[in-house]
Amino acid sequence: MRTRWPRRRGRHPVDLFRVARRTACLGLTAGLALTACSGAPGHGPAPPEGFTEVRAGGLAYGVPAGWVAVEPPSERAEAWEGLHELRDGDRPVAEVGVITAFGDVADARELAFESLSLVRFETRAAPPQRDPGFEVPGAADSERGDYHYEHPDGRSGQVRGVDIAVVLEGGDGVVLRLTGLTDHLGEEELEEIVSSVRVPG
Repeated sequence: MRTRWPRRRGRHPVDLFRVARRTACLGLTAGLALTACSGAPGHGPAPPEGFTEVRAGGLAYGVPAGWVAVEPPSERAEAWEGLHELRDGDRPVAEVGVITAFGDVADARELAFESLSLVRFETRAAPPQRDPGFEVPGAADSERGDYHYEHPDGRSGQVRGVDIAVVLEGGDGVVLRLTGLTDHLGEEELEEIVSSVRVPG
C-alpha cells in the first residue's frame, strides 16, 4: 500500500514513496550516516570572517574554518554538491551540502514539504518548525525548516538539522541541508552558516 500525504489546495497529493524514489540518492547527510573561493559581488553579504564561501547547486554559503570538503558516497554523487563536514577524529559530527535532485518545483512550500517529509520518514523526527518567511537573498522563493532527532547509533546523542529550501529563478528547487550533533554544532555557528546562504548574482 502506498502512503499518500494530505492533499494541498490546487496541487496533487505528495506521494512520499514517489519523492523517495525521485530523491533516492539523497540520504540525510553523506557521512553522519544519518544516514572555494572567496566572497564575490552578488546578492547578499559575504560570509562571516573566518568562513570560506562555497558555491554549489546554484547557491553560495559560508563554511567555518576546520570544515573540509568531502566527496559524497557514489550512490549519492548525483544528488549532492558542495558537501563539507566537521570531523571529531575519524567520524563526521556535522555536515553541510546542497541537494540538487528535486528538479522543477512549484514553490518553496512544496519543496520544503518534500525534503522535510523525507527527514521525518528516515529519522522519525518530531514535526519540524517551518519558517515560510525566511528569505534567501537572490532566490525566487525560499523557506526554512528546523528539526531534531536522535542519532541512529543510539549513543551519539541528538542531531540538530536545518533545511533551507530555495527555488532558483529558472524554477529548479535545491535544498541546503545542515546537520550536526548538538554538542559539536553550536547555535551561533549554525545561524552563521544559515545566514550566509544566498543565490549569487
